[in-house]
Formats: sequence, C-alpha cells, structure tokens
Amino acid sequence: NRFPNAPTMAHECIICTLSFAEDGPRVPLVLKKCGHTLCLGCVSTIAAGSTRVVCPICRSATSVPSSEPSILCEALSKNFALLESMAEMRRKEAEWHAAAAGAGASAMCEQCDRSASVFCRDCDVLYCDACSTAMHKAKSLQTHTRVPAAERSSGPTVRRCSAHPGYPADLVCKCAPDFSALVCLMCEKFGDHKGHDMELAADVASRVRSQAEAHKHAVQESAAEATAALSRVAEIQAGIDGAKAAAVATVQAASAEQRAKINAKERALLAEVERAATSKREQLAGQANNLQAFVRACTDAAAACDAVLAATDLGAVYGAAAANAAVERAAAIPRLLAPLTTSDITLNPGGADSVSTFLAVGDTGIVRQQPVAGLSPIAMLLDPTKLQCNATLQG
Repeated sequence: NRFPNAPTMAHECIICTLSFAEDGPRVPLVLKKCGHTLCLGCVSTIAAGSTRVVCPICRSATSVPSSEPSILCEALSKNFALLESMAEMRRKEAEWHAAAAGAGASAMCEQCDRSASVFCRDCDVLYCDACSTAMHKAKSLQTHTRVPAAERSSGPTVRRCSAHPGYPADLVCKCAPDFSALVCLMCEKFGDHKGHDMELAADVASRVRSQAEAHKHAVQESAAEATAALSRVAEIQAGIDGAKAAAVATVQAASAEQRAKINAKERALLAEVERAATSKREQLAGQANNLQAFVRACTDAAAACDAVLAATDLGAVYGAAAANAAVERAAAIPRLLAPLTTSDITLNPGGADSVSTFLAVGDTGIVRQQPVAGLSPIAMLLDPTKLQCNATLQG
C-alpha cells in the first residue's frame, strides 16, 4: 500500500514489482499448488524451459506443460478478482489525487501516513525519515542515493534493469570485463546471470572513481609538463626569430655597402673609359685631317703628272716644275703606315687590377701617322738635266 491515506494503487508482482495488467507479460497468473500470484513474465522466467514452476515465496512446485507464455496462460488461471480490484482502485486513486491536489496536500511517505522527507533515487520511492532508515537496513541497500524529497524531480534518474524494469540495476556481473553487464537481484537469483560472480555497482563505481582520480592526476601532470615545454618552444622560437632578423639586417647592410662601393667604382671606371676614348678619338680626328690633306695633295700631284704625261715635249718640259712642286707638297705631309692592331686601341681604365674595356673599331679602319721612308719624289724620275739634254738633242 504505497498511499495508506488513499485508495491502494495497482497491485504489483512480488518478483519484478511491476504493476499487473489485464493482458501481455504482466497478466497475473495463480500458481495452482500454492495459490500465490505472479505475472506471466516472471512465471516464464522461473520455468525457464522446464515443466515446473517453483514459487519463489513458498518454494512449492506447480506442474505446467511448457514454459511457453501462450501455454502458461492456458495452463494457469488469471487472477480475475485481482484485475477487478485493480480497476476499482485505479478509479479511487484518481479521485484521491484530485482531492489532494485541490487541498494543496504535501508529498506523503509511500510507506506510512507521515509527510515524506526523503526520496530514494534507487528505490524511486518517497520516505519519511523513519521509513527510510527501516527500509535501508540491509548492507546492499545502504548505498542507495537518498536526497531531500523536494529534489525528487532533479538529479540523475535511476538506472533500471533491462530484464526486470521494476528493479534497479545495482549489480555488476563479471561475465563482461567492461562492466557493461549491469543487472538486478532478480537476474542474479532467477535470470540469465544466475550463479555468476557479482559485485555491487557501488563498489565497482568506487574503484572506477579511484582509478579515474589517479588517471586525472597523471594526465594533469603530463599536461602541465607539455604546457611548460610549449612555453620553452615559444621562447626558443622567439630567439630564432630575433637572431634571423639581426642576421638579415647585417647581410642587407653589408650588401648595401658593397653595392655602394661597386657602383662608385663603376662610375669611376666608366668616366676613365670615356676620357680615354675621347682622347683617342681626338688623336684619330687629327690623323684623319692629315690623311685627307695628304690624299688631296696626292690627287693634285697625280693630276700634275697626268698633265706632264699628256703634254708635248715642250709642254712636258715646262710642266715638270709644277709637277715637281705638287709631288714635294705631298711628300711634305706625313705618310701612312700599317693599320692599327688590338693593342693600339686597348683602353685600360684603373690599371691592371681594374676592368679592361676594348673599343672595337675594325681591323683596318684606324691608322696612325708615321713617315714612310724610301718614297721617291717625281723630281727624281723626271731629272731636269736629262730632260734638258733630251730637249737639246731633240731640238
């Protein structure tokens, strides 16, 4: 009777603590041997493939044709009186809750008529202080999480057994090494985990928390060491960046200084080359003037000689003086030598350690003046004495 001051709520199976239903796995069945009522699901679990159902309350054995649910429903009678009572109680319970809500009633202990002060998350039940102490005397129940009744709606929900939802999953079966087999007392006594090595979930949780605390401490220390190493790496990186900046500045300054020196040297050498080339061009210009004058003189001398050659004897005799004068004028002008070589037109600005610059002017385009020995004047060919003798003879 969960609400003593109200009509009794729906009846529950004593094994799984789930409310009976009019059909399905929670339909109430009466064991013929002893008369106790269990739900179809628990009867099928207890039979477990045999033809006997041993009552967990009085240990009496009831014979059944099979453990199949459909056959059990036919072999065992439904507790119709209980089902009718449940329907009536649900109606009255609804009336009581409506009246309690209208009067502003506070939460009541689900075991007595006192106000509830404690809520057990594992039992999912409201207790007064006295009932909470009485219901949790067993060692396995003392680990249940109990909070003030006002905190019933907050906090984590109770994990229920997947096979027996009416029971909390407060046991860990060691058949699964990863603690995934969370089961209830019914699983240990009558279910698939019967006879397995069990451990309280609270004890496993305590051990797991201790390991988690140790792991947390270890990883925090490792994280602290890694953080310190990262700081050191950042410092080294900053030092590398500073050294790089200083080296770059040094290289750039040295390069700029060298470029300035090279540029200054280049300008000086180019100026010297220009001066040397200008000097040689001036010399060549003077030579060219002399050569042009010599060519004109030679042309005049050749014309005078042509006139002598073309004239009559008397005219040749009289023209010999003019021809001799023209030849002597040409001979007075400096004569040509051989063409200039590369060494004659080489410019060496700055001396032997500087850059040498060559002015390419061709192999025969520039000549230097120098008297040519052995050039006989026409007067030596046209001897006036001989001409005079010839003239005399001819005359």
